[in-house]
Amino acid sequence: MVWKHFRLIVFVAAFIALAAMPLAEWANTAVIFNVPVDTGFTITLPLGAGEANASSASDPGPATADINFTCVTGTCTRVEPCLTTAFGGSCQAGAAVPIFQYTNAGNVNLSMTLIFNSSLPSGITVGVNSSASGVGNNAVTIGPEIPLNNSMEAMIFQELNTTASPACCSINVTLYANFTSVSGLVEQRLITHNSTNAN
Repeated sequence: MVWKHFRLIVFVAAFIALAAMPLAEWANTAVIFNVPVDTGFTITLPLGAGEANASSASDPGPATADINFTCVTGTCTRVEPCLTTAFGGSCQAGAAVPIFQYTNAGNVNLSMTLIFNSSLPSGITVGVNSSASGVGNNAVTIGPEIPLNNSMEAMIFQELNTTASPACCSINVTLYANFTSVSGLVEQRLITHNSTNAN
């Protein structure tokens, strides 16, 4: 009888001791390493006029110099754009002097699209072309010329790589306008340059 009573006391004491011990649980803490994507870029127009630096923080971004297409007769093919006189009047001269030159100012490879903000005047069409410049520039450009309008974004290049030296890699873009029986017209449209992460 004494032995049974002793065993009961030992069992109760052991149970109390176990209950007092902390539970062996665990917890996780999420650790996030963050480098925000920056799809910034620089656009340079002829002779450096109206250079604009767009960053991911700017919406919709700064304006470049204004450009125009002029057709005196009302019917012209492959008219090259010029800066307006307020910005010096320099003109595109084929691929040698493109109207837009892009460099990557962000931290990811870039793709770029262009689109007009509204439909073009009747009798006018615009085409766009691009080419890569710089040693080691592996960007994918377009060719032959594709239409530039307001109904679909024109993908003008992809995979413009990041670089510590912007002189290394750039994209040259040329525009051409065709006029067919257009008269007495002065209208303005906006081109939106939209960069996205190509990675």
